[in-house]
Amino acid sequence: GGVIIYPPDKPLTPSSCRPWTRIERRTLKLAPNRVKRYRVEVHVPEDAKDGEWRFAVVISPDPKTLEAMKFGMLKMPIAGSIAVIVYVAVGDARPDLEFIAAKRKETNGNKIPVVRLHNIGNAHARPFGSVMAEDADKKKAELILVPFPILPGQTTDVKLAVDPEISGIQKIEDLVFPIRLKGLIEWDGGTYQLDSVME
Repeated sequence: GGVIIYPPDKPLTPSSCRPWTRIERRTLKLAPNRVKRYRVEVHVPEDAKDGEWRFAVVISPDPKTLEAMKFGMLKMPIAGSIAVIVYVAVGDARPDLEFIAAKRKETNGNKIPVVRLHNIGNAHARPFGSVMAEDADKKKAELILVPFPILPGQTTDVKLAVDPEISGIQKIEDLVFPIRLKGLIEWDGGTYQLDSVME
């Protein structure tokens, strides 16, 4: 849903620390139901700026293996990749979120309630928490923030979800808009006291 992995032959982004990394080996064989340890090291240079740096370790099938699968019984390769995203915090690296708006965002024909947040810090944030919603008929429901990483400089719409066991309602359509939202949005090292009306 928005993660872009830049291959080794493409120019690096300013936030990449791929040149600082050392991997144990480029290829390995792993049999089904087996476990193998794999070491990755990060060597931070002395002149590195404070902030958050990122790289990914991507595990994917060997192209020769995919080619061989085409001649098997299936006639069609089934393959996937696993990417482990690594965040490296250097010096004074911390997120700082500012509230932009609470609104309904149209997604696939549905209007989903979201909280728009902007990260003015120099590290990623993963906001969480719950907010109480009171609708136009004075009905109350607890809505849960769906955790999603917000990178430095990024503005992101964080979804407010209904959990029937917690919320007291089955779906967002059970509320009559406008609704008033009150609650605490939290992230590593910070909080925001939300008090807003969503039309």
